[in-house]
Amino acid sequence: MRQYLHLRIAVTVAFISLLVAVVTSLVSYHFTYANTQQHARESLEQLAKTVSRTANIASYLDNKEIAQDVTYGLSRSELVEAVSLTSVTGLKTSLGSFPEKLSRKDAVRLALESPFSPGEKTGELTILPNRNFIGHRARIEALRSALILTGFIVLVALVITHVVQIMFILPLHQVAESLKAVLPGETLAIATPKSHDCDEIGGLVRYVNHQLELVKDTLDAERQLREVVQVLERRFRMIYERASIGIFLLDQDGRLIMANPSFRRILGGALLEEIESAKGNCLELMFDQAESVVQMLREVALDAGSASGDLLLKTGLQEGERWVHCLLTRVMDDSGEAVLGEAAMTQVIINDITERKRHEQAISFEAEHDPLTHLLNRRAAERKLTDCLGKADSGDFNVVLYMIDLDNFKPINDSFGHEAGDRVLVEVARRLKANLRQGDVIARLGGDEFLVGTSGPYAPEIAALVAEKLLYALNEMIELPDGSTVKIGASIGIAVSGAHSAGLAELLARADHAMYQVKAKGRCGYQIGG
Repeated sequence: MRQYLHLRIAVTVAFISLLVAVVTSLVSYHFTYANTQQHARESLEQLAKTVSRTANIASYLDNKEIAQDVTYGLSRSELVEAVSLTSVTGLKTSLGSFPEKLSRKDAVRLALESPFSPGEKTGELTILPNRNFIGHRARIEALRSALILTGFIVLVALVITHVVQIMFILPLHQVAESLKAVLPGETLAIATPKSHDCDEIGGLVRYVNHQLELVKDTLDAERQLREVVQVLERRFRMIYERASIGIFLLDQDGRLIMANPSFRRILGGALLEEIESAKGNCLELMFDQAESVVQMLREVALDAGSASGDLLLKTGLQEGERWVHCLLTRVMDDSGEAVLGEAAMTQVIINDITERKRHEQAISFEAEHDPLTHLLNRRAAERKLTDCLGKADSGDFNVVLYMIDLDNFKPINDSFGHEAGDRVLVEVARRLKANLRQGDVIARLGGDEFLVGTSGPYAPEIAALVAEKLLYALNEMIELPDGSTVKIGASIGIAVSGAHSAGLAELLARADHAMYQVKAKGRCGYQIGG
């Protein structure tokens, strides 16, 4: 039925007509019923006034015969159920059920007066309405009125339905049938129904014909645009697939949606399989720096923009570290707003920067390390020691400097040559590393002078123990390239940071001074500077 408008209109009109008929019938019924009741009471009051003169005389004279005539005459009316006439002197005449119903509220009461002295009460005339008769007649009148009104409403509804069918439904049906015959892109115009050239239906037909023309123009334009888009898609697909950088898309949960061949080439087989089967955020599986990845994702989510950084891949390959530059961008819709909800996606671009990173690391290492021993140089050591001093205090955390100068190194250079001297310096660096903690600062200041810095809780016996350990290691024989062996020693000056330390320069000066005191005393020893 929903497909046929005339049936829907007929049902709607019928329903509304029924609803209006019910409401108006109820209203009419109650109004007619109440009006009939009121009319019956007015008739009783008029009847009482008609016999009032005779009733006044009967009550004044206490004449029972006249009183009976009055009551009998009134009781013959169909509207009267019971009548009572009483006088102030004791006369009482009644017909019907009295006196128990004498107190009914609907009773019509008429005060009787003396015919000779107006205003002097002589009795009372009481008439009880015939409720059953009056109610029956009121219902009949109300029902008749409601039926007439309902019939009129139904007739009007039928007329309205017929008029709507002729003037509205049939022309629209004609227009709809004409539209069914029109194919998309055709310019076939729809004919206007007769007698509707200047009304709204004619306007609708003209509007539809105008829209058909616009649709044809739009389809032609879209066909041309589709051809252009197809060309662009082929070009972008070629760029996407042949790009040297890795490009891939992630859904809102970080799962991989699609990726280009370069992405697969950069990641390699094992890691790629793990990422493609991952059910969670695959970025955390790809990179070592999980905190950096989380921070980048947070920036992209909050700003709906982009975030980038250099990250280390978890390739699992044997050739060494694999670095990429990673750029994360939220996918935007046509209006330039970030796509939200389940459709949200993140575009990720990675570019292999391993060679650049290795070059940067090599430059950084050369800038901070001694080229022969690969220990820290003076500038790098001073920077690290300055950072340590920033944390130091006079309590549980102190910085201890060990200024080391090799003994008997110059004779080795003079006797065996610089190659032998370089061999000694490299071996000294190796022994220092082997006897110190990984976090301690070890540097070559130049020539045969070295510097060691430790940090942590300080005690004189601990500093002495470290110095003795270093002296023991440096006193062992060293084998030269030609197979011969030499023995060197070392003079160690020690300086400890405190609450009133002036800084690194003062510590270095104190350690250097203590070291020269050791040399002055005969070398191969250590001394803690004051």
